[in-house]
Amino acid sequence: MTIDFICNSFLDFLRQNNYRKTTLVYYKRITNQFRRFCKERKTDMYTTEIGRQFSEDVLGIKTGEFNISKFHYRGRLFRVLDSFYQTGHFDLSAQKRRAFELETQHFMNDFQDLKEYIIQRYPNESSQVNCLYSVYYLLEYLTSKNINNMDKVKGTMVLDYLKTLSPFQIKDRLRGFKLFFELKKRKDLIQAIEGIHCARRERIVPMLSSEERKRLFQLIEQEKISAQDSVFLLLGLHTGIRACDAIKLKLSNIDWIAETFSFTQSKTGNPVTLPLTTDLGNAIVKYIQYERPKVKSDYLFLRKNAPFEPLSRAGDTYRIIQRAFKKAGIEKGDRIIGMHMLRHNAASTMVLNEIPLETISAILGHSSPKSTGIYITTDEEHMSACVLPFANIYGD
Repeated sequence: MTIDFICNSFLDFLRQNNYRKTTLVYYKRITNQFRRFCKERKTDMYTTEIGRQFSEDVLGIKTGEFNISKFHYRGRLFRVLDSFYQTGHFDLSAQKRRAFELETQHFMNDFQDLKEYIIQRYPNESSQVNCLYSVYYLLEYLTSKNINNMDKVKGTMVLDYLKTLSPFQIKDRLRGFKLFFELKKRKDLIQAIEGIHCARRERIVPMLSSEERKRLFQLIEQEKISAQDSVFLLLGLHTGIRACDAIKLKLSNIDWIAETFSFTQSKTGNPVTLPLTTDLGNAIVKYIQYERPKVKSDYLFLRKNAPFEPLSRAGDTYRIIQRAFKKAGIEKGDRIIGMHMLRHNAASTMVLNEIPLETISAILGHSSPKSTGIYITTDEEHMSACVLPFANIYGD
């Protein structure tokens, strides 16, 4: 069957079974990605192999880094389309989220040990899967070279594998390699990759203009958005909190007397304590009093409809920020939109206010102050002082 036939049949199936509009839009976007993927490979016929290739193409186009959303969503589309290809029926039953499983038995125990080790080191699922992804393909490569246990692995073999990757892919893989070699007590392999320093893909940090920030604060002051949306907007503007941490905030995290709130970062495991500004505190109180469901739950943010469960997807915050930007008349342009954009903006604003990078790093919860260095590029006034004059550069 053709790619167009199986994709169109799937979308028709969703419409006929009255799936939500948002679900239909989501799958239409992913199937279009699949069509383009197949067109680039000059194939118009569906096979299990082309579906699997699509599900394994999970690196970000711009960054070359592992993308956990692509990993889960493309894997799900592959399972659904392939169920129709194999049986004639679309299987949309709930399944456990996709996980890496080695097809070869040789490194099975090593890979399982790594899973347990990574879970202890990283509380965030994205970081866990990222590291597993790196080692998964290294072990697959070693197996293809007839290497069937870690005792036979040499540093030159690891370097040969890295030569098959782009510089940005290499950067993304090294962290997983180091953890794995550390677990296996292979200092020789750690030393083999220790001196590899990949080029960083520097990017322009997206910021809001002073006029755009003014419009967002006016939305809140004039109550043109809900109390819940106001809280998320203020969290992003004032603290730069990540979306995954914002949705997990609990009432017990808030110290009303000290006017602070504390939490442990999902990505790094770092504990963070941040000031509870007056406008943020007032917005939270308003949300609790007038919008938050009156149920027993320690989670701050709850769904509006029964059974009033906590928000579980960081993507929920994207739609909240997107709505606010639209109401404020702020054009997206080529900027990212969401809590991540507000995080960049909060950090850049702190730099412009001459707050030390160490303090900004602590507020953002970075594992290293080096990660905060990118934001100094937004301080044009002080950066210009670093520019050397061209006059007399060649002498007389």
